[in-house]
Amino acid sequence: MHAFKPVLFGILVVLAGFGCQAQRDVATRVVPPERARMMDADAASFHRGITLQVGWRNYRESETVRNEDGSLSIETSDSTGVAPSIMIVDPLTEEPLWLSMGMDDALFGRLIKHSLMTQVPIYRPFETYMEEASCSRCHPGDKIPLGDWWRGGER
Repeated sequence: MHAFKPVLFGILVVLAGFGCQAQRDVATRVVPPERARMMDADAASFHRGITLQVGWRNYRESETVRNEDGSLSIETSDSTGVAPSIMIVDPLTEEPLWLSMGMDDALFGRLIKHSLMTQVPIYRPFETYMEEASCSRCHPGDKIPLGDWWRGGER
């Protein structure tokens, strides 16, 4: 009976070790957002915010005309108006970026999401911005699978 106790104790230690390993794996696992239950009051920290506003920008109508020598020039008319635009201000630059209201909704959403996640102010050209303002600067791909989400690919 006494010889059996060390074997039983050894089995218990091994089982406890597997249990601890399983708990650690669950605690460090990245859960896809569509399966995670978020707790409203439990945000650990926040990224820096950006400001979005709709502004009415003045414009003056203009047209391209062909000159007598065949060259092109732009002539401005006296006709003026205002057009709605979206102004984005990042606290790092404090310089407004104006976007047309006619901008593609999917691109607009990706730019806002990318700026909030990477904390890099949006700039033109947008494709260069998306490539250079990489999430992998802070989150190595081998630790958190980021995928190619900004191009509409997998997570």
